[in-house]
Amino acid sequence: MSELSDARGEGTDPRREIALLEAEIEDLAVRAEAARKLSLAAKAVVAVGGALLFATLAGLLGRSPLGLVVGLAALLGGIAFGGSNRRTRDDLAAAVAAKERRRAELIDGLGLRTLP
Repeated sequence: MSELSDARGEGTDPRREIALLEAEIEDLAVRAEAARKLSLAAKAVVAVGGALLFATLAGLLGRSPLGLVVGLAALLGGIAFGGSNRRTRDDLAAAVAAKERRRAELIDGLGLRTLP
């Protein structure tokens, strides 16, 4: 359970909640960046697996069943991991959007004035 969910109660200070939201948004952004890097790694694994599979089938690396198995495993594993990681990134993006909306609502509710 996060600090934010504990802080959302009757009489919660909006400034404190905004600060907690900003911290959570930053944490989610770090996690989204890690997911982006993992997505690049999954694409690289797919490319290497496809190249290994092609090279083995073309006879460039011999006709070893091991090359076929490793190439196919890398290709399919990279595809599966990439799809799972995409879902994680989408979930993180949705969480960031929801927290940013809540932060905007709180800021609007503060009734701040624009200085000339």
